[in-house]
Amino acid sequence: MPRAGFDTRAYRTVIAGDPGPGCLPPQSPERESGSVVNLPDTLQASVQHIGLLQDKRRRLTAALVGAELQFLVALRREYEAGGVSWTELADAYRALSAGNLRGTHARWMATMPVGPKRINANVEREAALAGRRWRGRGPLAQPGTDSERCPPAGQRVVYALFDADHVPIRLGTTNHCRRRFATHAANGLRWSSWAALGCADRAQASRILQGCRARRKATWDEHTAGIGSRVVGRG
Repeated sequence: MPRAGFDTRAYRTVIAGDPGPGCLPPQSPERESGSVVNLPDTLQASVQHIGLLQDKRRRLTAALVGAELQFLVALRREYEAGGVSWTELADAYRALSAGNLRGTHARWMATMPVGPKRINANVEREAALAGRRWRGRGPLAQPGTDSERCPPAGQRVVYALFDADHVPIRLGTTNHCRRRFATHAANGLRWSSWAALGCADRAQASRILQGCRARRKATWDEHTAGIGSRVVGRG
């Protein structure tokens, strides 16, 4: 119980959001104009300063939410275009979560087609497939129409397309082999066989690709010697 003489209504005028009976009374014109009532003059400047900081925080929070939503929309476009790996999605989620901004997870789930649980599961798979090799003949058929195996969608790889003499005619990196190969075929590129090497992330793939391009006279096996050993779908 409040002590005698203590005006609880006045107390609620300076504690915004008080859930007590009757809630907050309407703000007086003096309060709206920046003058805080029911406080000694010695505290007026301090509480006004707090109010200014609160206003800044609200504006900054609104700006952060807007920037977060813009980032998520751009990230979704990259994801749907096959431009980001699972590891990169995980990094994006961690970067946003580091701000401890209320509602970040809900905004992610409302914008992105994949949530953190699925992302983490695929990151583990992606790491397990780093260093694995895939091989096959000719363009990839549609999924389910043959037994040829290729890197799963989302797995970052460095790949090579070979002519009939097993000379590389195209080197590249992608995280969606089937889609990339289909694009090459649609553009008129023809090859006899292909090979791909799983990578842990985009940075590793870029380093390997640069090494391959710097040693064009070397064979694919010489390019990737010592990186992984397990071969899938050998043609």
